[in-house]
Amino acid sequence: MGLLTAQVTAVGNGANTTEDILQTFSLPANALDAVGRGVRIKAWGTLANNGDGKTVRIYFGANIYNSTSLPTANVAWCIWADVFKTGSNTQTAIGTGNFGNSTPATNSTAPNQTDTSAIIIKVTGQATVANDIICNGMTVEMIN
Repeated sequence: MGLLTAQVTAVGNGANTTEDILQTFSLPANALDAVGRGVRIKAWGTLANNGDGKTVRIYFGANIYNSTSLPTANVAWCIWADVFKTGSNTQTAIGTGNFGNSTPATNSTAPNQTDTSAIIIKVTGQATVANDIICNGMTVEMIN
C-alpha cells in the first residue's frame, strides 16, 4: 500500500508550556483490516540552541513514544514508530528517537485503538519558548 502521507511543512511549538500538535494525520477507518498489518510513522526536525527542556511525542491515538524533557540544544532529531494490528481493536507498537548524539531510547506499548474508526496519528512538541522544537516533516507508511 505504501506511503499514506508526507507532510513537509516545518511547524514549531508555541510560546507556552502546553503540548502543541506539530503534524497530524487521520488514518482511515479499517486501514488495519488484518492481523499483522501496520503503519510506520517517522518525524524529524531540529531543537533550538538553548538549555530549555524539550519534549517530542508520537501518538497513534494514545501516546506511543515520549522523549521526556531533553535539555539537548542545536541538534537535529528523528523519531519513528511501528504499530501492528494484533487483534480486533488491539495493536502493539514500538517507538524510538534520536536527538543529536543522544543514545536512542525505545518504548514499547499497546495503544489498543478502535481500528474500525479513524485513528489520529500526530507528533507533538512541548517546550517553554516558541520554536524550541521544529518538526520539519512526518511520513506515515502502510506495512502489509
